[in-house]
Amino acid sequence: MDWNPFRSPDHPYQGPGNQEHAGGFAPLGHEVPPAPLVYEGFVPGNGNGPPPQIELLDPAQHAESGEAAPAEAADDFVNDALLAASGRRGRPRKSRGKSKAGPKGSGRRGGWCKGMKLGPRPVVEASPRFNELYAEAVRYIIAQPPDPQKAIELITEAIALNPEQHRAHPVLAEAHHQLGNDQTAIDVLFIGAHANPHDPEAWQDVVQRCLDWTGIGRKAALEKAVVGCSELLKIDNDDYEARFQRAAIYREQGKLGRCVNELNKVLSAFPYNSSAMDEYAKACIELNRIPAAIDLYKEAIEYYLEVGLGNPEDTFEWIDVCTYVDLVARNGRYTDTLPVAIKVLKKLARWLLGRQAESFWDLCALEHDAEFDVEDEPRRLSLPQYIPGRFPLETYGLGLPLELRAQLGILRLRHGDRNEALNHVEWLLDKGPDRHEDHVHNFPHLFLQVATALSDTKEHAEALKFYEEIQRTEAIDTHTFWVGIGHSSFVCNKKEQALDCFRRALNCDAESVEAKTWIAKILIEKGATLEAIDIARDAAEIAQSRVPQKADTRVYEKRETRLLREEAERTLRYAEKLVAPKVKKSGKRRRRRENRGPRPLKVSRLPDEDDSGRHERVLQYYTTMLNNTEAMRSGDMVARGIWTDCAASLLDDLRSNKAFFPKALGKASEGLNADLIKAAVRLQGTPLNGLSRSCTPQDDDGGRVSDLPTAYRTIPLATWLDIILEYTLLLSRSSPSAPLSPINRRLCYEAINTALTCPLFTHHPTAVPDGSFRIQLCHLVCALAFGDEKLLFNNILRWFMREHPLCTDAYRLLGAIHLYFPYFSPPIHAGGKEGIMQKSVFRSPNAAKAMRRHIYALDKALIDDYLDPSEGPVPEFMRREREETFTALESVEGIDPETGALTTTKVPIRVQEMDVVLLVLYGQILYATGSFMSALNYFSRARAVDPDNALVIFSMALCYLHQAMRRAEGKDGTRHGLVLMGWAMMAEYEEKRLAWAERQSKSKSDEDEMTGVQLMEAVRREIVFNRARCWNMLGYAGLAKNEYEKLLVQQPDCLDPRLQTTTGPSNGSGGQPELPLLDATAPGGGAGEGLWTMEAAYAVANLCLASGDTEGARAVTQRYLVVE
Repeated sequence: MDWNPFRSPDHPYQGPGNQEHAGGFAPLGHEVPPAPLVYEGFVPGNGNGPPPQIELLDPAQHAESGEAAPAEAADDFVNDALLAASGRRGRPRKSRGKSKAGPKGSGRRGGWCKGMKLGPRPVVEASPRFNELYAEAVRYIIAQPPDPQKAIELITEAIALNPEQHRAHPVLAEAHHQLGNDQTAIDVLFIGAHANPHDPEAWQDVVQRCLDWTGIGRKAALEKAVVGCSELLKIDNDDYEARFQRAAIYREQGKLGRCVNELNKVLSAFPYNSSAMDEYAKACIELNRIPAAIDLYKEAIEYYLEVGLGNPEDTFEWIDVCTYVDLVARNGRYTDTLPVAIKVLKKLARWLLGRQAESFWDLCALEHDAEFDVEDEPRRLSLPQYIPGRFPLETYGLGLPLELRAQLGILRLRHGDRNEALNHVEWLLDKGPDRHEDHVHNFPHLFLQVATALSDTKEHAEALKFYEEIQRTEAIDTHTFWVGIGHSSFVCNKKEQALDCFRRALNCDAESVEAKTWIAKILIEKGATLEAIDIARDAAEIAQSRVPQKADTRVYEKRETRLLREEAERTLRYAEKLVAPKVKKSGKRRRRRENRGPRPLKVSRLPDEDDSGRHERVLQYYTTMLNNTEAMRSGDMVARGIWTDCAASLLDDLRSNKAFFPKALGKASEGLNADLIKAAVRLQGTPLNGLSRSCTPQDDDGGRVSDLPTAYRTIPLATWLDIILEYTLLLSRSSPSAPLSPINRRLCYEAINTALTCPLFTHHPTAVPDGSFRIQLCHLVCALAFGDEKLLFNNILRWFMREHPLCTDAYRLLGAIHLYFPYFSPPIHAGGKEGIMQKSVFRSPNAAKAMRRHIYALDKALIDDYLDPSEGPVPEFMRREREETFTALESVEGIDPETGALTTTKVPIRVQEMDVVLLVLYGQILYATGSFMSALNYFSRARAVDPDNALVIFSMALCYLHQAMRRAEGKDGTRHGLVLMGWAMMAEYEEKRLAWAERQSKSKSDEDEMTGVQLMEAVRREIVFNRARCWNMLGYAGLAKNEYEKLLVQQPDCLDPRLQTTTGPSNGSGGQPELPLLDATAPGGGAGEGLWTMEAAYAVANLCLASGDTEGARAVTQRYLVVE
């Protein structure tokens, strides 16, 4: 059989006997399969010319010349030639016959059946030039002083020669580290490790350097170290050191669940490993699963009690005792757990010291610690059960490790045993065994723990001894240490030393709230009040920024964080009061009472009874505030500060009257009740003033109440509400000297919440008319100022729609806020406008559900005899009851026929026609979520009510065009029809829009003729721009560019600024939106440049860039987009 693929098709076949075995390919007892046929024209060169000549290797020639020519080389060469001729990218299929190849792994490289060795190929030997460059780079790294820049140049050249050599990458990383580029250094290490991914030493080096080099930030370093540990586990899943290291990193990252899972795997292989149990205990403490860790240690203790402590490689260690005692002390209230922890510590220490038989020490475990005195005299000998000499003296006091003694001292200190505690902790202050080295060098963490415990128990003088030892040796330089020594120094009246310590704490943590607060306090005492105000305000803002804020979720602030924040704010208020103008006290002096008798018993009194001067102070604050109101409103910053301080004081006084807030925890009251009224009457004004009451309010039980107050502290309730609302607006107003801050945001919302939770403001229409509406309107303004999108859409705007159901203006407000909100202030979302829209609350499922409930309520509220001109009556399924359907109610006033009194009742709302604004708004929400066909249904309903509304028709056109771009439409073959429908709606939109503009132009007088012409021109440009956007969206760049260029040519000289107002669609048949422009406020929409010019120019420049016309893009940008 002919196996030569280069034989021409008309070449006669030569039998096996006449065939030349070129290249040493002799028959092996079976037919060689023919090569696949190659059709002419498939391979370059297969023309009418002669067949290509391939020179093959002849083993005979090599044998004559004395060179070895293995058959495999010729075989590979021929096979490659076959592949090149046939156009295939792999090797040819091997014969199905049995191969006579050698053992596995000894054949030539190839497929699975050709003896291919699995795994990575061996690293190529480094070239001599690489070795020279590597050695020279190392010399520059270790030189004194080092030259990392020169080392980078050399090692980079070496890596270019042999990139597979891993040893070069650590050198390059070290050079970048010396330059301070830790991020680049870590990246280099990762690249080098991937060059040899199966080398565990390379990945271990990466992990260690990530943890050591802190220039990239601790958080980023931990994330990269986790990746390195994961790679180590990919190499060897039984590498428990890497698994334990990953567990420790998980714990530091706060991923405690993953940490526990990893430690469980380690403990399954090494059940009672000391390090693993210690790490497991720390994770359980943070997870509040202390009993689980205690159970683990109990199992370990029982195990070692059974097997003994003879094996030094597998034994219960002193560190295990420390951890177990700490767990016991934390497992419950300190008053209950501290005695147990002390007993456990002494019992386990006795066991490890070999004195387990002396169980009589448990009887006096809480009375004293004579068991661990250095000498027997005097306390140990006082016990009759103690037998001197039974155990060596070293197994008592001297045998207890210093860590255990310090822990025992801390436990005693918290238990209240001061003398015993000081006896233990003072061991740390003694010299070491050689009397030359202090313990602080070996155990600085013990000194810090003892000092912290002494400071917590108000033993600041004793704590300062340990803090100063650490400071003397410079063993610790952390934020916790400097704050601790500063606190103790401040209490011990070493103010200068405390100030220096707190400033060093700021060097360790520049955003330390505690350090800044202490510095502010010290500066206040020194008289530097203005500097203290700046530092205290900075501390309060940092603390406020750390308060967890998550919309629609109740997030609790940690107690420690809350206390720090409150202390910072208290310090700031105190400092501001020092520089604020003093309120003059009245000239009345308290008369000295003669013949003083015994003081009466202190009983719980109301606020006015507790402080007789509070009422007078409130009136003074109110008078001062009135005197500064005009100056504050004119922009005087001093008056603004005085006004806000007085308003805050008045607000605090109002909050102190708990009777006004029957429902706490931020929940608005549902109405007034008799208890509230009685308490309010008691607190109304002063005892000598008459009560001003409302007409005929009623309490929750329906009873008539004639004594509801209309004033508090002789100030009308309406005035109180005005003060609160103006105070919130002032907090939400930014200025160069008073920018918005987290503190302003919190104070603003707290004031609004105070007004919302006081029923005298929300349910007292006689004294405070429209109180709830005014509060919510102010809430809306403040939320806009602070940019709280979720609060706006999920709370405030829904209140307006809930309190005013089926009201068109409420829906218009929602649409207007949505248009304004995403673009008004930074920070800009990373994904640009598309990213903002993806995260927008407007298009969230909750927003869609809320609007759908209003749609259902609208369908239910239609009159019974509603008849659509084209569709007929309302279908029954639209009126059916649903779980999420509510009944819209309205208040109707009437006269009771029996009593003749004026009554107010709630009756269902009945509407005559569907609300176009509501239908379009819900359609836009569905459109924003990508449900184009669902949105089309509601746009169609709106069009049926208002067939001449161009905005509705344009929205329908966009739905058709967007749906046509879906992948499913292209598969089903419906894309063409949807595009045609979209352009048909676009044509109708243009017709309706021009017709509306023409009607508006004709309705204008002769004096406004120029305005009518401008309106027609503006509408034409709007249509052209929308048509261009549609072409661009469909991918027709040429047609889009032609439309855009029309806007660059047609530029009206003047446009009336009044045309730049925007309103929503009308609510009625035959109406038209008073909207000459879809976005008249956009850049380029002003007079003199023409509408949509800048947008069109920007689009043309992008299209030119996409097509490669950079010169055209530059010309358009310079002509239309450069602001001079």
